[in-house]
Amino acid sequence: RVEGDELEKLMGACDRMYKYKQDWKDIINFQVLSAMRIGETLLMRWRDLVIDEKEPHGSYVFVPKEHQKTKLSGKADDRQVSMRRELHALVVNNLLPRKGKPDERVFPYWAHSGIVGHAFRTITKNAKIDDFNVHDFRHEAISWMFENTSLTDIEIAKITGHTEMNTLLRYAKL
Repeated sequence: RVEGDELEKLMGACDRMYKYKQDWKDIINFQVLSAMRIGETLLMRWRDLVIDEKEPHGSYVFVPKEHQKTKLSGKADDRQVSMRRELHALVVNNLLPRKGKPDERVFPYWAHSGIVGHAFRTITKNAKIDDFNVHDFRHEAISWMFENTSLTDIEIAKITGHTEMNTLLRYAKL
């Protein structure tokens, strides 16, 4: 879990990166608010962001099954990651102003999760945070859903893409 001022330290450490300082902040915030896997986020295209201006709670990120880790198991379905208020604000205020063509990736600077993970280790080192990786943001976001919403386990599983309930329920116990 993200503890105390760790998120603020990570944001500060992004300012020490050589390139893409704001993009690092945006992808970190996106991860902690969306509960998406980093690989899914990196494959996200502008067309996958569905924004409902009149009813922000109706906004979501479309995640096609072919972008999901569980696609090989045959259990993956296309899914919609609903946007909580903070995620909607991040998308509208930080991401959409630099919107590209519908088929372009939202975060085009990183080809795959290995590159993000390697650079993120630099960020955590600069933030003086040990034993923390990009996937931990997914844990944080899923735990937040259990603690702060009235969503059922099945509804959370549909949002997060978990196909095994035992895996998902570990978050409920954190």
